Amino acid sequence: MYSIATRAVFISAAALVGWAIPAAAAEVEPVRVYVAVSGDTEATEQGRLAGWSDARLNDAGRRQAQAVAGLLPSTIDAIYTSSLSRAIETAQLASGRFSMMSLSDLRPRNIGPFVGTLADDREFVRRKSRSDDSLDGGETLSDYQTRLRRAVMEMRDSLPAGSVLLIVHRSTAAEVMSVLAGDAAVEIKVPSPGDVAVIDLVSASGLPDEDL
Repeated sequence: MYSIATRAVFISAAALVGWAIPAAAAEVEPVRVYVAVSGDTEATEQGRLAGWSDARLNDAGRRQAQAVAGLLPSTIDAIYTSSLSRAIETAQLASGRFSMMSLSDLRPRNIGPFVGTLADDREFVRRKSRSDDSLDGGETLSDYQTRLRRAVMEMRDSLPAGSVLLIVHRSTAAEVMSVLAGDAAVEIKVPSPGDVAVIDLVSASGLPDEDL
């Protein structure tokens, strides 16, 4: 059995989805993943594309990270973030801890020279969905999706039983949660900065790939 709850200040909805789980996997301790989005920087608060820029949180972003702290359990067994400062700082403020696993493959898409432009920039909007467009020296959509999936699979295979905090970027949240939750991802609401989505996994590893 696999359950998902979407949570803002409170858990507001829950769905149960049946899985055919091997007997060995059924004995594994469950994992609860708390998914939060990195807080705002000056650029993101203005609606500008951040990409791989390594800006730190602004005052609003720090407040958002502290709001996440109020939605977490007293014990967190592991923390995963991207390697960018805004994600790491969000995790530190939310958890009060400095020990975490930073995965560079969890970074958002490398958008090359589009960093700093408005998110609704006409040229960016026109080109961002083309699978083979590297955005003038950035990263193709295909390459981005492949390494993001690789990061989630690597993380999933190392998740400990208990409670896990995962800090993602706003632009990566939907895809990360989709890979992690599989077919049940339609039941998950991507959290806004300051909120948390909760994903309950029966097993962090040992499930066949087709069950993802």
